[in-house]
Amino acid sequence: MKSSALPAQWRAQMEKYRQEMLAMQAAAPDRETAAPPAPPPPVLSPDPLPAAEPAPAEGPPCAADGEGTGGLQVRAFTADGAFPVEGATVRVYARQTPQPALCYLLQTDRDGLTPTVRLPGIPLQDTQAPGRTEGERLYEVWTEKEGYYSVQHRQIAVYNDTVTRQPVRMIPLPDDRESAPPQIFTADRPDL
Repeated sequence: MKSSALPAQWRAQMEKYRQEMLAMQAAAPDRETAAPPAPPPPVLSPDPLPAAEPAPAEGPPCAADGEGTGGLQVRAFTADGAFPVEGATVRVYARQTPQPALCYLLQTDRDGLTPTVRLPGIPLQDTQAPGRTEGERLYEVWTEKEGYYSVQHRQIAVYNDTVTRQPVRMIPLPDDRESAPPQIFTADRPDL
């Protein structure tokens, strides 16, 4: 095989893949009646937290309480992770009754990632104590971008000295729609 033929073969394979994707999209069931796919679980990473981050909103819901902080980073993507979603607006809320309190307003970069932000976290040793609840240390992540279904992830746990990486699967809206109800995913309540 000649090396000059490789780019043409690659382009032909990509065009074939694109045509298959368009055919699958046309044959897909109506998104209103189809159940949305289950989101992948958040990934906990022992990576150290970066030093520079956006400043959180003032007030108790987002302020570090001296007991430790953890990190949260959101990754927005489409096509089962094949393509990052750049420019998505991400809101991080502290879970409160009756309304969540806004902690951060972020935007995804060209890799579909937000900056890692610091939030009051759950001490790792408390994860082994049955019956404990740390509702004030659970967060909601709302992600939206024009042309996609909005996505809300609820009850996201952030642990001290750990970065929680929250994947967000963005699904494009059909061409005949400008908006649709958000997709809402609630994580199983952490057993604290």
